[in-house]
Amino acid sequence: MNKKGLSLSLKSVLISLLIIGIVIGSIVLLVPRWVAKSKLSGKQKELEEKIAKREEKYLRLKEELDALENDPVYLEKIARDDLGMKRSGEVIYKFEDD
Repeated sequence: MNKKGLSLSLKSVLISLLIIGIVIGSIVLLVPRWVAKSKLSGKQKELEEKIAKREEKYLRLKEELDALENDPVYLEKIARDDLGMKRSGEVIYKFEDD
């Protein structure tokens, strides 16, 4: 082989090694970031679901509070059913189920 052929072959090998090094370097740098981004995306979705559930609960509680403050029939129902309250002079009979 002559010097030109060897020089060209050496250049090809060096260029190939450079390209391989760039590819490996890119992989080493980008894969951890991709993994971290993937984990964060999963965490974000989980948090968004939690927020949606909390917002639903907030709306239910807000509606219940509104009913307790503005609906005397609902307030009486809660007082009777949940707290066992009665009106004065009223007698409550409780029957046991068989």
